[in-house]
Amino acid sequence: MEILENWIDGFKKMMGKGEKDSVPTSQQLGLGEGSSLASFYDEMEIQEVKVLMAKKEELVKLFNSIVEEDNEIDAVFVYSDDESMIVAESEPGPDKSRRVDVEIFVGVLGGIATHKIRTEENRVGLGLLEYTIYQFSEGILNITLLEEGFSGKYLLCFVSATPKGLGEMLMYRRKNMSKLLDKLRGILA
Repeated sequence: MEILENWIDGFKKMMGKGEKDSVPTSQQLGLGEGSSLASFYDEMEIQEVKVLMAKKEELVKLFNSIVEEDNEIDAVFVYSDDESMIVAESEPGPDKSRRVDVEIFVGVLGGIATHKIRTEENRVGLGLLEYTIYQFSEGILNITLLEEGFSGKYLLCFVSATPKGLGEMLMYRRKNMSKLLDKLRGILA
């Protein structure tokens, strides 16, 4: 009976919303080393990781297909504002002159979600902030805060390696947004 109670407690920890507990091992659950329950549980963990990795690969493929189009989008990535890190990114496009190192944005993006929340709390009378654009002298960064249906604060970012073509970039962003959101919810919900 104690084994079952330990397993149920561990399962509740795994399924708890908003909690940041690590997944308990089969040994911590008291399933007994080498038992069929322990093997089943350990295999279940491995399968979950495989599913998440496959979903991430699908997302990166979608990112890459967007970058490969002639659309002023040279990189697409998702940044976790909670973890201060990039969780998925496109591979460099075929045009070497338009390659973007997305890692340089990590320091720039910290706190963007907080800024959006403050803007909405002050209600400037224009509705909710959909996205923001940073126009640099040598490129463009478009940021969308992902909120509804996501487990944390994530930023979906599109980058252009040139300062021109903002209209085209926004059009292709809008065109691909529903596909991107579906894939992202499958991973980050």
